[in-house]
Amino acid sequence: MPIHGIRKLDERLERLAFPTEEVIAEGRAPLETYTTTTSEHGDIYRATDAYVAWLRSRIPGYGGLDRITRAAPSGQASSDRGCEGLEVIDF
Repeated sequence: MPIHGIRKLDERLERLAFPTEEVIAEGRAPLETYTTTTSEHGDIYRATDAYVAWLRSRIPGYGGLDRITRAAPSGQASSDRGCEGLEVIDF
């Protein structure tokens, strides 16, 4: 039963902060949705596995492919690719 009004505000806040197992079982989103890793090019944000699984359960067809992994670039970009004046970035 919903609780309305300011009189029971503390009770509502407690229910939000400490959900019951029943509420958790309904499939609410995880509290931690991403992690941050620092690299030489700046911060990298990556969704947690729990969040990706939750999102896939909510949106049909979301993330049909495997998660992206990129190898570190090896060596310098070659200038013989016909891109005069542009910086070539290899992934």
